Amino acid sequence: MKYCQRKGYTKNIARKLFPLVLAGGLGFVSGSVERDAGVIRSLAGGGVEMFVAVSLSRQFGLGDDSVGCLFVVTSDKSSWLAVCSHLIYMAVPMWGNPPQHGALVVERILNDTNKRQRWEKELQHLVQRNESGKRDDT
Repeated sequence: MKYCQRKGYTKNIARKLFPLVLAGGLGFVSGSVERDAGVIRSLAGGGVEMFVAVSLSRQFGLGDDSVGCLFVVTSDKSSWLAVCSHLIYMAVPMWGNPPQHGALVVERILNDTNKRQRWEKELQHLVQRNESGKRDDT
């Protein structure tokens, strides 16, 4: 059973909230983006409607070049269409012509198998280094 379902979170969240999940550090917890996204998958699999905001700026060392996306998880197509129409209305004036520097870096890394594998290894190394630093401080 998934962690969120086992703890009963999914049922309570689905009944009372429409959460915004901020996923700005995917990969920094375990060294694996796939493993870190497990909680989000568990919520979605439990029927939780939500926004998931993913930022990739830290993982790629892009500093001020914000790179990310917003996922909308709904239970039916009509809800999704309603949410998307509002998002488009808000996004067009704000992001009509965004800078693309960071997005191009991320695209090139994620779409090239060798570069992606190298990045994933570097991410794992960074997490291991941070973990060893935490152990040394205690």
